[in-house]
Amino acid sequence: MDLLLKDKVVLITASSKGIGKATAELFLKEGSKVVISSSNSANLEKASDELKELTGTEPQAIVCDINSKNDLTSIVKETNEKYGKIDVLVN
Repeated sequence: MDLLLKDKVVLITASSKGIGKATAELFLKEGSKVVISSSNSANLEKASDELKELTGTEPQAIVCDINSKNDLTSIVKETNEKYGKIDVLVN
């Protein structure tokens, strides 16, 4: 495990599949606290379950439409409320 990423807070938008999900997996495996998002709650729940199975760590999953300024403001606020910071943002 790379100690540089341990306990870092990582917010990844549009991360229920593809590159975003793979990125979340890598950060989780390195010990980061990861927040994943998708506008589709079913896809987000499935991705969260799969990531927990692959890494042993469950990401924080938040429904967010990246085209909505209100949703983006909300996900940043929720992440900061839970973890007190955001170290890495992946869009």
